[in-house]
Amino acid sequence: MSDITLLNKGQSDWQNVVNQNFQNLNGDIIPFSDTGWLTDGLTLGANVASADLRYRIVTLGSRKTFTLYGSFTLNNAILAASWGTSGRLLFSFPNSVSKEALQTQRFITTDSNNARQNFVFRDLVINNQYGVYFDNYVVPGDTNTNYPSTFTQIASIHFDVA
Repeated sequence: MSDITLLNKGQSDWQNVVNQNFQNLNGDIIPFSDTGWLTDGLTLGANVASADLRYRIVTLGSRKTFTLYGSFTLNNAILAASWGTSGRLLFSFPNSVSKEALQTQRFITTDSNNARQNFVFRDLVINNQYGVYFDNYVVPGDTNTNYPSTFTQIASIHFDVA
């Protein structure tokens, strides 16, 4: 059995400890794989002006998880696009993720300027493209006219994927 290093709250090198723990456990309990933190492989939607995102895919036995963190700057048009269209696409998952949603998973982003939570995103399959799309506003009655032409959001999300 491999050694596991415990994390301390606020530990600055937590990513290194997590990565080493994964390496130490590989094959001891259950087969797994970990991509490590990646920056390429996501396809951004047309209304995403820019993004600084990191993601990793961890497979434990038959369970696959997708974790993403970072920020993205959106064009206001993403809010005005019709529901269920590619105009609301934030990003599509990499090719190593199945093209089917296991269950509806939603998350709320945080505005980088005022720390408000205004938008709900969800995973969705549209035209065989499994991705994350703008779903709705947090506040009922909110509209795209309440936001500037571009705005930056911060996200840290975790999805169960196939």
